[in-house]
Amino acid sequence: MRRVGLLICTMAIFALGSQGAVLQPESQDNDAVGLTVYTAITFVGAPLRLEVLEGLHQAAVVSMPPTHGAVTICEESYDIEYTANDAYVGFDVFIYVVSDKGQTIREVLVSVLVTSNTVPLLAVEDEATTMRGEPLIIDVLRNDFSNFLYDPHVTLRISEVVLEPSHGTVEVTSDRKAYYTPAPGFCGTDVFMYKAEDQHDWVDVKPVRVNVLCDGNLAPHANDDFASTRPGVAVTLDLLANDEDEDGDSLTIISVTQPAHVLYSVRNEDGVVTYTPPNGWSGTATFAYMVNDGRGGTASAVVRVDVADETEPGS
Repeated sequence: MRRVGLLICTMAIFALGSQGAVLQPESQDNDAVGLTVYTAITFVGAPLRLEVLEGLHQAAVVSMPPTHGAVTICEESYDIEYTANDAYVGFDVFIYVVSDKGQTIREVLVSVLVTSNTVPLLAVEDEATTMRGEPLIIDVLRNDFSNFLYDPHVTLRISEVVLEPSHGTVEVTSDRKAYYTPAPGFCGTDVFMYKAEDQHDWVDVKPVRVNVLCDGNLAPHANDDFASTRPGVAVTLDLLANDEDEDGDSLTIISVTQPAHVLYSVRNEDGVVTYTPPNGWSGTATFAYMVNDGRGGTASAVVRVDVADETEPGS
């Protein structure tokens, strides 16, 4: 094994957010000493510092130097410092061995990714599609990248919705996704913006575009109607006047039930119904009707007509 030259290191031990991230061991053999594999990340021109010794009597040597850089051992702390060659981008590998009082106790293979991406956190724009009136869950973090995701202890989260959608609502779920609900009747393109953040307080903001398609048909809303009259006096009701269709479809009446107490009722094509109670009868006449939006959507409502007794005051 070859010990590399000692270097007096006065800089601070490697800290996340400045020079990359060191992983927990990926694997370890089952023999007495074993080979532990670590993965790390650093940036072009940024040295990578690894804390490798735990006791005063431990020492470290490099048994296999890197191909695309240099490794030094700091005299003060015996931490290992890796520096990639100028302008090199890619993977590099080296092995170091730790001994305690001359006995080998640990052999470690370090795989280093040297990246030119100096942006610690990069969020990516997202786009999703839903049907009118149908909420959806959007995993906006799935394509976002943090240089520190090589550290298994680092996760991304949606820290804030910085721009609310104009035609709907968005909520952040417990599993770090966006739950978008389009406004009733809306179809078209809606936009909101979210802030991605990691544990090192690196943030990035990106928009999410939601395409709400109009092909889905929403059922109409039929609302109850009320009127009053006297025995034998006809009353006209425009049943469709207070009914609604969020899609803007034209509504038509497709059926009307006959009330129990009726002289006659006429259903016109424009949704107007004329009800005439028989002479000498008073009470409340009730009947129902059903509307159709022409695309398979239907709704029903009830009509109540109060027929006042002619002997009552004011009738």
